Amino acid sequence: MVVGLLGLIGLVGAEVVGRVVLRLGDPPLYVADPDVEYMMKPGGRYERFYAVSTYNRWSMRATPEIEKAKSDPREFRVLVMGDSVVNGGPQTDDRQLATVLVKERVAGAASGRPVVVGNVSCGSWGPPNLLAYAKKFGLFGADVVVVVLNHEDAYDVPTFAPLGKEMPTRKPVLALEEAVFRYIPSWLETKIGGGGEAAGAGATITPERAAAMETCDKALQELIGLARQNGCKVAVVLHAARSEAQGEALPGTLRIRGVLRDLGVPVRETTTAMQEALRRGVPAYRDNIHLNPEGQPMLADVLGEAIEAAR
Repeated sequence: MVVGLLGLIGLVGAEVVGRVVLRLGDPPLYVADPDVEYMMKPGGRYERFYAVSTYNRWSMRATPEIEKAKSDPREFRVLVMGDSVVNGGPQTDDRQLATVLVKERVAGAASGRPVVVGNVSCGSWGPPNLLAYAKKFGLFGADVVVVVLNHEDAYDVPTFAPLGKEMPTRKPVLALEEAVFRYIPSWLETKIGGGGEAAGAGATITPERAAAMETCDKALQELIGLARQNGCKVAVVLHAARSEAQGEALPGTLRIRGVLRDLGVPVRETTTAMQEALRRGVPAYRDNIHLNPEGQPMLADVLGEAIEAAR
């Protein structure tokens, strides 16, 4: 009886800590989409790990509510498109995101024009997802479109599989449910597996991966062509995984470089910035691919370079 009571008190205490201290129990939610595969639920605001993440009605993170067409013709509008690297995840506060930080830099070069930087991103989106989003919602009259890619985007194709625990579509009943079934397994995977593919990822090209690469090549080509047809300047940022900053470019990165070279797109890479961070002992990475708040300003600098190159 006493043991059971103590156990119940412990569970209640853990639930309170999860909800009040860590702000678990209210995760950023996803919605399935027949065209894009999935995206962040529009109009959400979430707070966890002392970080706030918000989404507008177009599922853009840390972006003001905007119309598809500019209301002010003087406005300088930038659309940054990418996956979880651009999104930052719920551990990163809106104010710490590279897309928010770069706005000040862009505004300084915009000669007094109003500036909007839109963040179109979602975890595990590849070029086909980005293309589908652009076809579905348009490019919002952007002056510049910056696509942020990493080596995994060479073969990241939609599966339209049901959304699992990593992409919740509803709030959990308990904060402990989220901790036990989502964050603890993810943390263990990061500690054991490094939070990303190994340095040799992609060395063996299976028929399935070869087909995925062809699909991603075509989607990236079409996305850049669509942006140009809409009068947008286009640039690409290639983000280096930590293993690449410590060694050599992975096959996926080499493949993407080749596609972009053929398209004549201005490309900026984060490799040098990440190597410098590692040299100085700055913990810029959260895992092998994702940036923590210390790494976001470095990405913002490279985004700024890409925007200037495109203009």
